[in-house]
Amino acid sequence: TWSFDARADDVADEADHLFTLGAEHYQQKDFKGALQYFLASNRLVRNRNVMYNIARCYENFHEPADAYRYYQRALEGETDATTKQRVKEALQRLGPSVALLKVETDPPGATLYLNRKDLGDRGTTPQTIALSPGSYVVIAELQGYDDATSQKVDIRLGAEKSVSLKLTRVVGTLHIVGAQGAEVRIDADDAPALCTAPCDPQVPPGQHTLILTKPGFRPTRQNIQIRANQTTEVKPDIEAETAPRGLDESTVR
Repeated sequence: TWSFDARADDVADEADHLFTLGAEHYQQKDFKGALQYFLASNRLVRNRNVMYNIARCYENFHEPADAYRYYQRALEGETDATTKQRVKEALQRLGPSVALLKVETDPPGATLYLNRKDLGDRGTTPQTIALSPGSYVVIAELQGYDDATSQKVDIRLGAEKSVSLKLTRVVGTLHIVGAQGAEVRIDADDAPALCTAPCDPQVPPGQHTLILTKPGFRPTRQNIQIRANQTTEVKPDIEAETAPRGLDESTVR
């Protein structure tokens, strides 16, 4: 049987072989042929040098938006000053030929789509995307949140348009009846108190542990299931602490 390391080595070897074939086609000025090999190499092993070469291929057959995007990716994490300068010059050179859409979300880290999800994602926020001029609808997706969708945004060559989207957390309502004066926490004793019962805190969907504490009463724990956009009612019992059996409570120190 093959080990994981052996399979990883095979993938690296294949990526390197595809890169070499791409370089050969590039030297022959077969930019479309080179692009196929560079893209295949990058799918196997992401590499800034390969992304830089992909960008050069797109630029050579006059696809500025695609070239701009791959120059951006090649710049991410680059530490070599000469390479950074070369990429920045390429981005400046292509700027007048692309339309830029700057997208930010609150919270950040959302996956971006344009117009429809089935067209594939465009990375995560915050991000500036190079596009052909036109109208776009931005869709932001983040686990635990409802999708956020923009109005149609018109972008034009040589200009940058900004879109900011606020994502709303998916929650359910926990309706706590009784337990007067008890502090309500979820999942951990040291978690911040959500409210003082009776109350209706907003809680992420899923299985949780409801924790109720009140001076002079025993901590109460109860498993609860919260469903998105629904109200779950609970009526927890809290029990007063008592002195050990056989002792006069007035003598306890």
